[in-house]
Amino acid sequence: MIVYTALNNLSQQFTQMKNCLQPLLNFLCGNNNNSKIETLEEVMNRINVELNNDDAVVLEQNVPNPFNEHSSINYYIPENTGYAQLIFTDMQGRIIKTVDIKQSGKGQLKVYAANLSQGIYQYSIVVDGKMIDTKKMVVEK
Repeated sequence: MIVYTALNNLSQQFTQMKNCLQPLLNFLCGNNNNSKIETLEEVMNRINVELNNDDAVVLEQNVPNPFNEHSSINYYIPENTGYAQLIFTDMQGRIIKTVDIKQSGKGQLKVYAANLSQGIYQYSIVVDGKMIDTKKMVVEK
């Protein structure tokens, strides 16, 4: 177990050094795919950041938008969240529909607008009692 931990630590240190030195190596070896010539200072001041939203609630824009019959809304609920729901309102803030989201992970909601009049509506994602995001959707008849 001690050997495994030591190897794992060395591997992490090697990866950190490689990430730190890669811009310098690219600069020195001429592996820049940029059309302009960068100075060593520009290369050394570059910071690479890897982004992910594995722990973030995501609410996507409905597609198609505008729509007249039906539209789809994609969302993502992280596993570490409790209670989630989508709330649909008109532009006066009146609640039209509330949908409980019972599973974490990626999901899709298909929205049917046969009984809605033409206009602009909003949908919000609420997680653990906190409103995270709101989008607008347009119904055309």
